[in-house]
Amino acid sequence: MVRFDTGHLPERFGLFLIIALGESVVQIGVAASGGALTGTRLVATIAAYALACSLWWVYFVFAASAVRHALAEARIHADVVRPVFSYGHLLFICAIIAVAVGLAEVVAAPGTHLHGGPAGLLVGGCALYLATFGYTRWRMFRSVSWTRLGAAAVCLTVLPVATRVSGLAVVLALVVVTVALNALEAAVVRRRGTLPGAIREADEVSA
Repeated sequence: MVRFDTGHLPERFGLFLIIALGESVVQIGVAASGGALTGTRLVATIAAYALACSLWWVYFVFAASAVRHALAEARIHADVVRPVFSYGHLLFICAIIAVAVGLAEVVAAPGTHLHGGPAGLLVGGCALYLATFGYTRWRMFRSVSWTRLGAAAVCLTVLPVATRVSGLAVVLALVVVTVALNALEAAVVRRRGTLPGAIREADEVSA
């Protein structure tokens, strides 16, 4: 039976996500520098960075410790490594790349409507990122991540209007959804108290 270091492996896969998020930040900067920094473009750039930071928060504040806890408690490490690290993190990275493409389009032309492709990548990428936590939590703890699945569903409600409003409005809507999710989960953890290690995050908030 193959065993893995419960600190090393989650840390390495977390670094993959940091790299992907870092590349998305670079893309935002490149798009912002592609023309005059008008007021609208400045707001779009700030909103894009806020969304990237909010997506970082979703993973690293609660979910990362939940993954470490699941790996430490698993009798067979492969039951966590294969579905969560191999498949789950691949979905996370694909989602971040999709969001990065959409954000670059918005920052480049914040006042215009998004075309179907960039709109689908931006909104669908956010929804996929959040919904993947529902998959990973189920595989680790056999419980449903209602907060994150609910936030993913809310993101999808933005999709029908994403091509009819400005790209900046779409990004701001996604920022509101993800920040509200983070605030809700923080409030849940604070209200229910704290437990040693990652048990609280794993069992009651995220995955």
